[in-house]
Amino acid sequence: MIIKVAVSGLGNVGRGLLGMWDQLAEWAGSNGVEPRLVAAVDSSAAVINADGIDASALLHNKLTKARLSEISGSKAIDAIKAIDETAPDVFVDMTPTNSTDGEPGMSCVMHALEAGACVVVSSKNHLRSVEAMDGVERLARQHSVAFFDGASVMGGVPVFELADGINAKIFGIRAILNGTSNYVLCQLESMEFDDAIASAIRLGYAEAEYGNDISGRDSALKAVGLCNRLLGAKIPVGEVKLSGIREGMLGIEGVDSELIRRTVARGRRIKLVCSIRRDGPAIRASVGPEFVDMADPLASVSGINNAIEIRGMANQSEISLFLSGPGAGGDVTASRVAADIKKAMRFIRASRRG
Repeated sequence: MIIKVAVSGLGNVGRGLLGMWDQLAEWAGSNGVEPRLVAAVDSSAAVINADGIDASALLHNKLTKARLSEISGSKAIDAIKAIDETAPDVFVDMTPTNSTDGEPGMSCVMHALEAGACVVVSSKNHLRSVEAMDGVERLARQHSVAFFDGASVMGGVPVFELADGINAKIFGIRAILNGTSNYVLCQLESMEFDDAIASAIRLGYAEAEYGNDISGRDSALKAVGLCNRLLGAKIPVGEVKLSGIREGMLGIEGVDSELIRRTVARGRRIKLVCSIRRDGPAIRASVGPEFVDMADPLASVSGINNAIEIRGMANQSEISLFLSGPGAGGDVTASRVAADIKKAMRFIRASRRG
């Protein structure tokens, strides 16, 4: 069974996905399906081939020429037109998150759903508002397709699958949701802030525009995703309380190496922590720096790793789960994208057989 795939966004995550395409195809072949890459789009142009694009060759060209418009045979069209030309079964959006209006990715996601394609995203554009979350879910239902956003929260950590593995009412979450800020905090034990940021950018853990990571706004969007998927509650991102180390600052703004060293000397570490809890019928969510004891599992989360502690009740028994893993970087996020593409292919295979 051939399943046509179109991808949009060839930054760190998109290139990571191209690099593991053969591995994805090998898994698919053993499960009776063939993911055929029929379109790849970046901000400059698109490459389209109904017979299938060689992912390895495309990756090489992207790395050497940077823009698809410089590749022979590319077309000066955007992702929406590429969807219209190729009618993919799966559309993958890996464009950057735009928390203001979700563009350009959000329009492409909605168009793909309306065209009857399953959609996989790594961006958090749909989490910027309750209306956006409702919109993608409504279109997916109307057109009998599926929407997968596992890569939008916690990078390479399969947190949604973890929660799906239990039947419990979740009442509390503590998490480290941003690999960039966690990496910077760890590096501050041995270097200054500017050097830590430069290192994160050089290694591909941070974009040049890293403000949302440092301020906690990226974590707030991910908190919305956790509330939606784990607690079944849609909350506006504006309801996630943001705080900082001192008044007038947010996230880890203002944290320096001297403060980090003093904190470690006192047996604690500073972590940017997301807390979510049920408060009667309401959901309370916050993101801010916390001084956590070394005995706290979150204190040992190092580098680009993310972590989540989930607490819930199954009848009268309390359940506590902890999961940690890489949360930043193109390859690890691409691995979650690939996992969601697998889910989409299973969904399509089942629906066609049905």
